[in-house]
Amino acid sequence: MRLKYNGQSEAFIGWLPPYGKKVNPGDIIEIPDENIENKQLKDGIIRGIFTVLDYDMDNYQYLIQDEAFRIFNKKHKDTITGFWISDFDATSCKVYTGTCVDDTGTLMLSLERDTTIFIDGESHNRAPGVDLSPNQWYAIYIWGDEYPTRKLYIHYLVPNEQIVSPEPGLLKYKRFIGILRTDYTGKLFPYWMVGRTNNRKYYWMADRYTVLRVASNLHTSNWREISLDRFVPPLGHPDIPVELEIAGKYNSNSTFYIRPKGYPSGYYYNRSRYGGTPATTVFVIRSTFTEPPTIEVRRGRMFISVVGFEVEY
Repeated sequence: MRLKYNGQSEAFIGWLPPYGKKVNPGDIIEIPDENIENKQLKDGIIRGIFTVLDYDMDNYQYLIQDEAFRIFNKKHKDTITGFWISDFDATSCKVYTGTCVDDTGTLMLSLERDTTIFIDGESHNRAPGVDLSPNQWYAIYIWGDEYPTRKLYIHYLVPNEQIVSPEPGLLKYKRFIGILRTDYTGKLFPYWMVGRTNNRKYYWMADRYTVLRVASNLHTSNWREISLDRFVPPLGHPDIPVELEIAGKYNSNSTFYIRPKGYPSGYYYNRSRYGGTPATTVFVIRSTFTEPPTIEVRRGRMFISVVGFEVEY
């Protein structure tokens, strides 16, 4: 089995002696057959980020590890590293290099070059049937096949089983790698991504006191629902952490109560703020394709903004 090292600096790779050695960026290494047993490396450990160059992946399982990510075998569907998303403008963003196992656990998918994708224009990356619309959630997928073909496509953010190949018969394997959102004008809403493995945090790059605010000077004696669907996406897994910034009315002592919708009546977050000083807190909120993200609030005079959310890939 051959691996290409994609790290930024030299690393040590090792399996059964005497094959341990150092590698430099771009080096290709060959793992001897005697070190592969039952389709996996015997007592093997490799530190660094590698691309598997043998595309008959049914022949191999492997172990790749660094401090942030591990592949125990090719069926480990949770494996993903890289694919950091940044450098936004109105119609494009950049996806940085990354490696993952496709969502069936069959094939390794690697993006070997930082790639700018476009949501609009002649060379856009939208999948067939995906239109550019304002206030719309989108998903980025990496697609591939048994050959070294790897492509990025933008789909609607819908359940994974509803995503169809943008090139039927050519691209068969896919993996969700990120989320996009358009604003009311149809331009991309920028964010700052934190994390490069299974858990990613998205922090909106917008003014918390205006753009990201979902409640202003709100006062209600009964529990009232506040939808967060403008800034928290619908996702396949039911509960996602959402970071909110909460402040009371300026120059007043405001005590208020807040809880995720659907939680027991005795469960709430009690906060007293004076002088409008904001505080951030994280809630685990139900957000599926049939249950939009919603919180319930009561009492006080409160100002609530959505700072960001977390996604488990």
